Amino acid sequence: MPELPEVELIARHLDKSLLLSPFPSSRVDGIDVLRGKYLQKSGEQWHMLGRSINSIHRRGKFIIFKLDRGVRVSHNAMSGYWDTLRHPWCFDYIEGKRQSNERDIRVRITLSTGDVLQFHDTRLFGSLRYYDNHDIGSLLPFKKMGPEALETPLMWPGAPVWDWA
Repeated sequence: MPELPEVELIARHLDKSLLLSPFPSSRVDGIDVLRGKYLQKSGEQWHMLGRSINSIHRRGKFIIFKLDRGVRVSHNAMSGYWDTLRHPWCFDYIEGKRQSNERDIRVRITLSTGDVLQFHDTRLFGSLRYYDNHDIGSLLPFKKMGPEALETPLMWPGAPVWDWA
């Protein structure tokens, strides 16, 4: 299972891939959910269409795509990771050196910039949810979440951080 440092690496890879120039606020032009029981929820994927991805963050082991309205929250579960078609990446924390496989792609999100976000999940446990709210503290996955153990640049703004003193 990707732990916090791995999730931070995935978020940084996405941030670097999508924000190479001054962030053009990539609009979502299309979404294809190819496979995965935790990815399809009656029409939920369509809420993201036409919205712009303004920033990428991490809260705990969740990756959060902040949209112009609402957020898309992803949990990678045991084997999931994100990359882009322009900047493919293979996240090998279990299987060792391997290449990304076309059949591992569960979700494709086409952006107005011409790039495509891809969610890979070999074991089909990853989840992807849309919330029409920027106040993530009120959302089910985050309500009872404790403070962050590690403060990082892509951490959700305002998230509490563990005081090690």
